[in-house]
Amino acid sequence: MEKSTKEKIMTTAIYLFAKYGYAGTTIRMIAKEMNFSEAALYKHFAGKSELFKSIVIREQLRIHDFYKKISVPETIDPINVTAGYQEIQGEALLKMAEGIFNFFTKDEEISLYRKILTREQYGNSDIAEIYDKKFLSGVIESQSKIFEKFIADGYFSGKLGNSKLIATRFYSPIFLLFQIYDIHPHRENEILQILREHVDSFGVMHGLKK
Repeated sequence: MEKSTKEKIMTTAIYLFAKYGYAGTTIRMIAKEMNFSEAALYKHFAGKSELFKSIVIREQLRIHDFYKKISVPETIDPINVTAGYQEIQGEALLKMAEGIFNFFTKDEEISLYRKILTREQYGNSDIAEIYDKKFLSGVIESQSKIFEKFIADGYFSGKLGNSKLIATRFYSPIFLLFQIYDIHPHRENEILQILREHVDSFGVMHGLKK
């Protein structure tokens, strides 16, 4: 299916934001790249801020749709999330973790989106807030709710800390592996092996009920 004009503008913009930075990219540059007049582009977006926010919404929807596609339990049935994870233990869970990691590092637009937020957080407080919500504190918060339910349902032992600490312990190495991959993509096999070992040992550490 051919992309709409708005979709094409967002796709062009995300590549320019990645190349020149948010501050270094102008509406004029985006319009020129697409052989548009600035006036034509303004018919679709009121300005750069609105365009960037639209990109954030689009990429977050793509992330959510990907999670649903691979049947991540909290996107399928948030109420019975524990039962959902109990059904995908072992190798299936490891493959899901690998699939998510590959999506964030190899899907070109998602990877650029993640890198743009990472870089631009230091010079733009609005982007810093988005980055924190989508890749830092927001992730810890959402995962802590899942682990809290795991503990309540007897699926996880809570002896090694509260749900937020457990979420931090789980997510931090994965976040670090994203950064290592960005610098050393040739170490992919090593990184994926570390990821698999982390997910597996994490379950053992917290008394995963199989």
